[in-house]
Amino acid sequence: MPAYGFYRELTMEQTMEKVDVLIEAGYLKTELSGKLPMIVFIVYGWTVQRERRAEELLREWENWLDQGITPVSMEYLKDRNRGMILMFLFKVLCSGDRKYIPFLQQWQPIEFRKVQAEIRQVIADLNECERLGEMEWHELLRERAQSLIVRSRDPVILMCQECDGPFVFDHLDFSCYRADGIYFPEKCGHCRNTEDGIRE
Repeated sequence: MPAYGFYRELTMEQTMEKVDVLIEAGYLKTELSGKLPMIVFIVYGWTVQRERRAEELLREWENWLDQGITPVSMEYLKDRNRGMILMFLFKVLCSGDRKYIPFLQQWQPIEFRKVQAEIRQVIADLNECERLGEMEWHELLRERAQSLIVRSRDPVILMCQECDGPFVFDHLDFSCYRADGIYFPEKCGHCRNTEDGIRE
């Protein structure tokens, strides 16, 4: 994992301060594993981490392609978290770029059946991309989001900055997944629609 050892230059006290901030912000929590405390992601934190890790994988492929590097094996992608891998495939699909197809073809044979099927579909969709108009392409992405973006078991609850009411983050809203990371809406659907002049 690229983040491993990121804080190696910090003291234990400095590292714990950062952990405390992440716990207070709602990304992490502590729980007991036997008699030992463990630091784990809560649903909000894992949603962010899953998307960031998928983005790192995409950047890695981009760098390899830019440098003309062909990986010897795609085994490093097997046995990863399923939600993160499907998010990675969704990001590859959203690029609309056929340059990823050789890597997808290399990856497909070593994966489990469900992921193999999704890789095949992404390859087919990328091959179809140039033939589709902009509206058709966005509709295809909306449809594919249903199978490639995994909802958290526990919903991500956000607070609306307009009405102060709680609302559930929609994992399937692919407009929330941007090149620089995941974007959590600041307003609930009702307030956004009111702002846009749409009556529910």
